[in-house]
Amino acid sequence: MKKVQIVFGGILLCLVVVVLNSCTPIPIVTIEWQEDGNGFIQFQTNDPENASQGFHILYSSTDYNPMTILEPVEVIVNKVVGSVGGGYGIVFCAFDDQNYYKILISRAGVYKISKVIGGTDNVIREWDYPVNATIYSGLDKPNKIQVARQHPAGSFTVSLNNVQEPTFVDTTLIGGRSGFYVNVSDVSSEYFPASMVDVRFQMLSPDTIP
Repeated sequence: MKKVQIVFGGILLCLVVVVLNSCTPIPIVTIEWQEDGNGFIQFQTNDPENASQGFHILYSSTDYNPMTILEPVEVIVNKVVGSVGGGYGIVFCAFDDQNYYKILISRAGVYKISKVIGGTDNVIREWDYPVNATIYSGLDKPNKIQVARQHPAGSFTVSLNNVQEPTFVDTTLIGGRSGFYVNVSDVSSEYFPASMVDVRFQMLSPDTIP
């Protein structure tokens, strides 16, 4: 009988160990705008505190003179992991962190253009459903976004993977810096913290970053 109790106790101990291991907290990781070692800038997070938020970075080296024909802003973007809904892309003509234009694509294969004024998002071109054939949809599919302001100021040309989209006209912002942008969806869409959002960026113009 004592031997049976020992065996039962050993089994119970093993079950406790298994349960404890299965309940080990998932590490919370956030990487904001760091080089990934493969020629890209990385944004990654599984932190529920970052859900339903937008993140961007501006580079002072990309400042330009609004009175001249601008060298295009050209960036390769790649969503490696993350929900369908979270847009990602580029920031341009940024006066500061509260005033800028942005072009976002999604892994669903659509894009959107907005201007942020005083921190408030104003849509210029809503998500262009149905799916845009020039965008490589899905995960881990690099896409090239290019935007250039024509002279005189106010007319912008947009190209996706070297295919030009309809121009848009807006004279609110005519100069400033460029950078990268990631929108993180809500917790239920991203399944935080069990899954991640991971997006990579490489700027080709007006500066090489990284």
